[in-house]
Amino acid sequence: MVSTGAGIAAAISQCQHGVVTYRQLRRSCLSPAAIRHLVDSGEWRLAARGVLVRVGSPDSDLQRLLVAVLSVHHSAVASHLSAQWVWGVHPDTVRPHHVTVACRTTSKASGVRLHRVRDLPSRWLTRHQGIPVVRPELLAMQLFALNRSAANRQVDRLWSHGLISAPSIARFLEEVGERGRNGTAGLRDYLANRGDDYVAPASNLEARLNEILAEAGLTVRRQVDLGGQQWSGRVDFVCEGTRLVIEAQSERFHASLSDRQADAERRRRLERDGFAVVEVWDADVFYRPAEVVERVRRALRSLRT
Repeated sequence: MVSTGAGIAAAISQCQHGVVTYRQLRRSCLSPAAIRHLVDSGEWRLAARGVLVRVGSPDSDLQRLLVAVLSVHHSAVASHLSAQWVWGVHPDTVRPHHVTVACRTTSKASGVRLHRVRDLPSRWLTRHQGIPVVRPELLAMQLFALNRSAANRQVDRLWSHGLISAPSIARFLEEVGERGRNGTAGLRDYLANRGDDYVAPASNLEARLNEILAEAGLTVRRQVDLGGQQWSGRVDFVCEGTRLVIEAQSERFHASLSDRQADAERRRRLERDGFAVVEVWDADVFYRPAEVVERVRRALRSLRT
């Protein structure tokens, strides 16, 4: 039973930065005695109330943030400035950790700035880098609630990283904008001052791809809305004078944010509207630019034949 308990704990912690909770172990049918034995074995340490960390696992910022989140409640998520860091748009980890939870909790976790809300629908949440975290649209609203004067620049970074767009913010505001939540007024003003055709400062990926295409003599338009009778989406690039779409994909964000079936349907809509689509990945853009240019040129030749 001991080895089984240790194996269960190790399996759960493998995708959680070496972290496991009492609740997870109990739901995996470990008894309180078996859990106590894990700690007594010296292979696990109590990092916070109800949270164990495997001894010898990397002592990382991600691990410390996950401990903070799970120490509040099993439904809690990283939010506000901590979520900025998880999404890669804040350069440094933030202390205290910002954690949002919808339930009533008496948690007084050390090093945590706790934000309580009335409800926290799962569709506004996801996991990124192994951390339960708010989705970018909700994060944008939280940033306006936290510091409106700084939020414009912070939300611009979300936009430039491809994490939000005018349509995604508009859809989010349709659902929450009339509920009087903190930050909705600021986010609504932000969108009104920019509009659907706003192009935030380019990400490094977009800027590098634009540079590669220009050096190859390929003229493109950036951040173009496309679609026939129905809007199909804002694409990264369209080759001037053609119906060739070039999409820059980042492996860092794609797995957490992109529903692959939705991506495929979006591509099918573009193709039904007469566009050809070339997807290029960040590794190719930064390390194999010649291959990117050749793929684009090959697609252009196919359109002309």
